[in-house]
Order: sequence, then C-alpha cells, then structure tokens
Amino acid sequence: APLAEVRGPLPGSVVLRNETAAVTARFRRAERLLVLFHRVRVAPSLEDINEVLRRKRQALAAAVAAYQTVQTAGVGQARAAALFRSAAMFHHLAEALAFDSPSELLPSAAQRLRRELQAESIGYLRRALALYRSVADLPEAAEPWTRLASHEANLLAAVLKSPARRGR
Repeated sequence: APLAEVRGPLPGSVVLRNETAAVTARFRRAERLLVLFHRVRVAPSLEDINEVLRRKRQALAAAVAAYQTVQTAGVGQARAAALFRSAAMFHHLAEALAFDSPSELLPSAAQRLRRELQAESIGYLRRALALYRSVADLPEAAEPWTRLASHEANLLAAVLKSPARRGR
C-alpha cells in the first residue's frame, strides 16, 4: 500500500493544463520516480538499517531532481505540483525515520540512532514546510496544489512548534 501514503492526487492521475509536451513528459518521469520512492519501505532490521536508509535517500534525491526539472521548466500547475510532490517526499521521509529501533541494538546505540534520525527528520520537516509554503504562495498555482500545500504547511508548522518537538 505504498501509494496510499502519497499526499495529494495519486501519481499518474494529474492532468497538467497549458504545459508543453516536454514539461508533461518530465512530470510523468518524476511521477514514476515518486512511485519508486514510496516503494522503498523503511522497516529496518539490525542487518539492513543503513542499506534501507541509503536506498530511501537515493530514491528521494532522484525523484526530487526530476521534479526540479519540471519546476524550472513549467509554469502554473506543473510548477506547483512539482514543488508539492518534493515537499511531500521530504515530509514522508521525515515521518518514516520515526521507527522503533531494532530490538537487537544496545540501549545506548538505540538512543544514539534515535537522536541522529530525529535530527535528520526535523531537517526534512523544515524543508517540506518551506516547499509547502512556496506552493501556497504561488499566485499562478492551480488547485488542488495551493489548497493541499496550505493544509500541509499549517500541520507541519504546528508540529515543529510543539513543545514535544522542541524538547527532543
């Protein structure tokens, strides 16, 4: 059920209006990379934790780079969609990093891993928030992207301001 975790319209269902064929093709390629990103599951065991995280980060980098080409070449809806998708992937990875440590880890190693992943997660949440806000601020952004981005930005802003988040 990886596609159930996609924020916004399902990949492949977005119809870009008033875009060139090249931008539309770039967006379709980026959507395929989005699907690949979501297929990398972060459910590590002691043996593969670094490998799983490496694959997820690589999938993120590839998909974000593909959406970046859409963002720079597109206008209106394509630009908004590309920014939103990038934000949503950073947001997803931040949430994915909040997993329970493998039971085989020593408590001190588990605590160190949690601290490292939490710092990385907060960085991803901040990047997601900045990107969501940039979509919400686009005057030419088409629905549903502006509305979705505003909603996600409000949620993330509250999470990042929460005393529980600051105290960690």
